[in-house]
Amino acid sequence: MDTSAEHDVRQRLLDIYQREGKVNERELLRISAMTGVDYFTVSKALEEIILQRTEGQDSRGE
Repeated sequence: MDTSAEHDVRQRLLDIYQREGKVNERELLRISAMTGVDYFTVSKALEEIILQRTEGQDSRGE
């Protein structure tokens, strides 16, 4: 995935995740269609975001 598409996908995922607290499959499919990035790559990007946030909370003792 090129860096501009990667940035776009991650930003869209972060926006939804911060607003809703989760991202459902429909949103993943929509982001995939809008950006042209395959569904698997979009879902892996979401997994990375969730993992980073979880690790960040654990390190702060939350």
